[in-house]
Amino acid sequence: MEDKKYFSRSWALMTKEKGWIKPILLMALACFVPIVGALGVLGYACEWARLSAWGVNSSPKQKGVKVGACIASGWRAFVVILAWSLVVGILGGIVNAILSFLLRGLGSTLVTIAEFVLAAPIMVAALHACVYEKIGAGFKVSRFVEMIKRDPSGLFKTLLIPLAEWGIVAAASTLVFSVMIGFALPDIMRLVYEAQYYGDSYTMASIIASILRGVLPGTILFLYATLVVSSAASLLFVNSIGLWMSQFDVRSWGGPDEPLPAQANTLPPSPLRLSRRSPFRFPSRPLSPLPPRRPLPLRRLSLLPRLRLQPPPRPRRKRRLPSL
Repeated sequence: MEDKKYFSRSWALMTKEKGWIKPILLMALACFVPIVGALGVLGYACEWARLSAWGVNSSPKQKGVKVGACIASGWRAFVVILAWSLVVGILGGIVNAILSFLLRGLGSTLVTIAEFVLAAPIMVAALHACVYEKIGAGFKVSRFVEMIKRDPSGLFKTLLIPLAEWGIVAAASTLVFSVMIGFALPDIMRLVYEAQYYGDSYTMASIIASILRGVLPGTILFLYATLVVSSAASLLFVNSIGLWMSQFDVRSWGGPDEPLPAQANTLPPSPLRLSRRSPFRFPSRPLSPLPPRRPLPLRRLSLLPRLRLQPPPRPRRKRRLPSL
């Protein structure tokens, strides 16, 4: 199956409208809210990816966001991710215990790589639950296996997004941590000297307060910048999963227990574009195809109004001229 370039398509959709950075900045601020903020951020990404799975080429919503719907969607995704993560963690621990006798240090490395690779199928399960708005839809293993069999390379290529995010965050963390240590090093050396030779609690407290005044503002700003990068990467990763699912013709899906259509589309479905003023509301879950219409019974035909037919007018005869 051909590569659909899910990352570039997600980036183009995310940045095509003006002010596209505003939702990302708000998502980073929402992460400071305990529990509810994280659920809302996850649900916001899943709601955008759900529309992409339906074939709607839309950007992340900037106005009129329903916070309650985002939290509900984030809760479904969180439950599915937590359940599958526990399963993967238990199996990984068992495999690691077995491989530790055979491969020694390599066992834990292989288990870590396997857990990272399985993050993509787990996200597919979470988004599947959001599409149907049912937590139970996130545990239909047969459907997930069938989708992955049809396009495994496209799915696992989406893992490059969180991998790039971790690389950027790790490099920035190392740089910022080194700079902060350099600025605070004189005070740290003074604190060590004071604790070793004098031990004056008042002087040590003042040195610690001086270190915090110099380091804490930069730490908070760096933490916020890290959350901004993580929020953008989360949007791109989850929406890439939605674009990957769109090739399986989500519009024609039935119930979550039914199999996929016979053959996946080789071309992406025609996009649906929703205008802001359009009264059309996109369905929240796949609908089953309508049954064929039955012919109207004969006895109902008698109830139809009868048409009175008039005979056509007779043609006029030409008059003959009198003979002379």
